[in-house]
Amino acid sequence: ANILENDNLWEHQKQAYKKVHDYLCRNSSRSNLLLVVLPTGTGKSGVAHILPFGLKGRVLMITHNSCLLYTSDA
Repeated sequence: ANILENDNLWEHQKQAYKKVHDYLCRNSSRSNLLLVVLPTGTGKSGVAHILPFGLKGRVLMITHNSCLLYTSDA
């Protein structure tokens, strides 16, 4: 999946993906726990859906109405 060239994503979603990816690559020896905060209506669900692509591991997304768990086997 080519996230950064995907025309269906907003630029701030691509930037959020890149920041998370870069952080996890730089800090692979640390606990890979982090929190991504985006304002309402900016595509947080979209970011959570694209994070498993290119990352090894799991993404847990918690919202006020639901809890979704995505696993990447990459």
